[in-house]
Amino acid sequence: MTDHQPALQQAFAAQQAGGLDQAERLYRRILAKSPRNAEAHHGLGLVLRDRGEAAAARRSLRRAIELNPRAVNACFNLGRLCLAQRDPHEARIHLESAVALKPEWIDARILLALALTKVQAPALAERLLRETAMRAPDNPHIGVMIANTLMLQGRGREAGPFLEDAAKLIPAHPALLLQQAWCARWNGDFATATALCRQLIGLEARNEQAWTTLAMIALEDESAGAAMSIIDQGASHCPSSLDVSQFRAWITFLDRGAEEGWACMRAWLHMGAILRGVSLHLPETPSSLAGRDVVIESDQGFGDSLHYVRYLPRLVTLGARVVYVTTPPLKRLLRQSELGISIAETGSPTPKRAQHLPEAALPVLFSASREALMAPEAYLKASAADVGRWRDRIGDEPGLRVGVVWAGNPSHFNDCNRSMPVDALRPIVACPRVRLFSLQLGPRQGELAALAPESVVDLAPDLVDFAETAAVIEALDLVITVDTSLAHLAGALGRPVWLLLPRAPDWRWGLEGDQTDLYPSMRLFRQSTPRDWAGVIEQVGDALQTMTMS
Repeated sequence: MTDHQPALQQAFAAQQAGGLDQAERLYRRILAKSPRNAEAHHGLGLVLRDRGEAAAARRSLRRAIELNPRAVNACFNLGRLCLAQRDPHEARIHLESAVALKPEWIDARILLALALTKVQAPALAERLLRETAMRAPDNPHIGVMIANTLMLQGRGREAGPFLEDAAKLIPAHPALLLQQAWCARWNGDFATATALCRQLIGLEARNEQAWTTLAMIALEDESAGAAMSIIDQGASHCPSSLDVSQFRAWITFLDRGAEEGWACMRAWLHMGAILRGVSLHLPETPSSLAGRDVVIESDQGFGDSLHYVRYLPRLVTLGARVVYVTTPPLKRLLRQSELGISIAETGSPTPKRAQHLPEAALPVLFSASREALMAPEAYLKASAADVGRWRDRIGDEPGLRVGVVWAGNPSHFNDCNRSMPVDALRPIVACPRVRLFSLQLGPRQGELAALAPESVVDLAPDLVDFAETAAVIEALDLVITVDTSLAHLAGALGRPVWLLLPRAPDWRWGLEGDQTDLYPSMRLFRQSTPRDWAGVIEQVGDALQTMTMS
């Protein structure tokens, strides 16, 4: 057997010195003679990673692990690369292997906890981090991460002490100040959150997250005008921040109206294109796309996508040939809705010389016409066979059949504002002549069924994609939900939906009124003061009583 150790050491030394070309040549020379050399595959993977060739790097690192499943460094490096490539599911697999092989490796534990939060398993991340804290009690980052997992589980009041302990080890640390501000805001302590943001801005005037958090606090606790003043200051300090630009568009809609809001949205789209190094040719009017191939990239959240797909048939009517690039959870629903478009997955080939647009450009294109922004009665469809199957399962027992969702994506920056504690729903659980069905997904999925096991049926385990969820909604009489993708889905289906809004709502819903042009079947219930979900649920209870008595 050839001893490749000297060559491996030489390649590693070249790599450490920044000689990536030399290191690659040496690793490939070793593999030409010994293609099953796991160390060479590992080293080559790291070289390719450092070159920015992530896909090739992942292949090399996977091969190293196939050849030597106990290669703990390869497991760790592949997990870290997958996280950087926004693939937390594969990252979790490899980081779990690294921790199993080397339980004392603190960095591997921390990265695994991060991957678990990214795949919406914060309870598992919390458990792992608490074990890790016992191994490394002086590591402040572990406490910060524990606090984050608690907030992701809706337990923000438990997070404060962990952040306070971390602050003793790293006082006035910018990232920690921001986390403390988020925690204080989560708990409704707006004065403390504001003070922490101001302290952070004093240290880092260009900290875009401090400005957006401060503006969000002002929107919740004061007014849209106060938030506008703050975000304008933030834009002057962070002129190239995409987050600040997007948030400024949001606040502009609420404070200054649609005309200025659409102008800000257009500016945000152009800034995003510049920062990505691509050219965005946004037409002035939709009619200029007639007769052209148009590729629309689904690059926002699911709720945004369900809102924006209403514009695709309008492009088809104008004569455009539309390809909508999206992810698997939406594909079946869009196909059965017969929108007249082609559907492709991210990474699939698309027509050459096509006009490429992000989906957020669609409402901007149609913004000159208020009528064009209004939704038809329904523009998405559930499968009749699926609906029939769900009607059989739900049954025809007496009572109003109501689907409920009380929490959105816990990773959303505004989740603490738009999601509610499950206890707030107790009055609805007690409503007579109402049958409740939980449609809640994610880490808070089973909360309502645990709260009232005899009164609530949890349908979430079978909601495998949006097509299945659409069929359930069609089989129900009403959906009651906070501001999540399910609200948009029910509205797009033309089904009765009651949307529960915080005092500081998303730009779409405005600041007043119980109706919206976006969805004719939707009714809005609003907080009068921040976090007053009890008041909102009282309104909902009265409305349910009226509906069941009629």
